[in-house]
Amino acid sequence: MLYADNGWNFMEGENIGHNPPSLAASASYHIGDFDFTLYMHNPFMAHPKSYSAEIVNALLRKQVRGYDNSGGNLFRIGVAWNINRGKEYRKIQRNINNEERETGILK
Repeated sequence: MLYADNGWNFMEGENIGHNPPSLAASASYHIGDFDFTLYMHNPFMAHPKSYSAEIVNALLRKQVRGYDNSGGNLFRIGVAWNINRGKEYRKIQRNINNEERETGILK
């Protein structure tokens, strides 16, 4: 799976905000009772920007930017093991015999 977002801008009152782009990719493989997964978020970005904001006012100017040190070059490896325990469920097979033996004629 590949996910890419080019970011988006928004305005709330006198504040203009921007959410930066992000990139994520994941892959998984199933073999036997095991599932192996690999997930990457913002690969090849050491300190990606997490947000930026600017105040739009004739009397005041302010810009704020935030960077995320833990969100860049994030790699996750997962292993899941499916353990089956207990009794195996068996469905009861019941046959309904809808046979009509009467002719419907009165004697």
